[in-house]
Amino acid sequence: MGNALALLGAFMAAGYVISGRKLRKSINLLPYTLLVYSIASVVLLLLCFLFKYPLLGFSAQSYIWLILLAIVPQILGHTTLNWALGFVPAAFVSIALLGEPVGSSLLAWVFLKEPPSLVEITGGMIILLGIILSSRLMSKTKDDLSGGK
Repeated sequence: MGNALALLGAFMAAGYVISGRKLRKSINLLPYTLLVYSIASVVLLLLCFLFKYPLLGFSAQSYIWLILLAIVPQILGHTTLNWALGFVPAAFVSIALLGEPVGSSLLAWVFLKEPPSLVEITGGMIILLGIILSSRLMSKTKDDLSGGK
């Protein structure tokens, strides 16, 4: 079930990035993010009601973490990616998204005192190397196609 959900998530993320690239060509960032984040909020609320997940009754610390999650990765991180979709190829944005678990691991280490394992560090380095190599290849390919301009 986990693998199926991961695959579904990958398809949904790809669809999100591809459609975002097309929409961001004609819609400014603020209306686009308001629309996307509003739809996501409504869907999540409906799922909470459908599966009877509680929305209240958590500790104050839990709500602080939820607010921080809304501000840092969502508003700052995902809005930056949505901004980028208006200017760079969707393939590059998708590759950059692979760095998200690396950043999450670093934040977990700093804030939650959960150091990454050797396997996670190795995987993170491979991911970052892949992002660097892919961006260089895309940049070179773009330069080759434009005649080096």
